[in-house]
Amino acid sequence: WVVGASSLPSGSAGTLHAILFKEGKVTDLGTLGGTQSQAWGISASGQVVGSASLAGDTGTRAFLWSNGNMVSLGTLGAGTFSTAWDISNAGHITGWSATNGNADFHAFLHSDGMLLDLGTLGGSRSIGYGVNNLRQVVGVSSNSATDFSGRAFLHSDGNMHDLNDLLHQDVGAG
Repeated sequence: WVVGASSLPSGSAGTLHAILFKEGKVTDLGTLGGTQSQAWGISASGQVVGSASLAGDTGTRAFLWSNGNMVSLGTLGAGTFSTAWDISNAGHITGWSATNGNADFHAFLHSDGMLLDLGTLGGSRSIGYGVNNLRQVVGVSSNSATDFSGRAFLHSDGNMHDLNDLLHQDVGAG
C-alpha cells in the first residue's frame, strides 16, 4: 500500500488529492470540502493520515481517512492549519498544528479522540514525524526563541526529551 497525492484529471490543473494505491487500484481520498489534500502516512490496517483544505480553502486540517471516510483532527487552539505525518498500527497519530494565531506550531499526539499539544524544547516550534504503538513520538523542536534549526526529540510518558542530551559527551551534540 502506498499513499501520496495525485493531480486530478484534465480541467483541474494544479489540484492535488490524497490517494491510496492498494492492490493495483488508485483510490481518491477526497478533501475536507476544499480543493487539495495530501496523504503522508498509513497504518497496517489501511488508515491514512495527511492534510486537506477546508471549504473555500480557508485553511488545512490534519485528517484521518478510514473505511472511506475522511475526518478532521482539528487544530491546537487558535491555529488554522494542521498536518498529520504518521499513524501507528494502534491508531496513534502525530504531526503539527499552528498555534497562537498561526505564529507558531507545535507537535501533537492524537489518541483516543483527543489532540494533545506536545509542546517544545523551549522554543516556539516543534513537529512530530513518527509515532509508535506506545504513543512515543519523535520529531524536531526549536530550543529557544531565536533558534529554529530544530533539535531531535523523543516525547514519551508526558515528557519531551532532547535526544542530544542522551549522547555521550565524547560523541558531541549537533
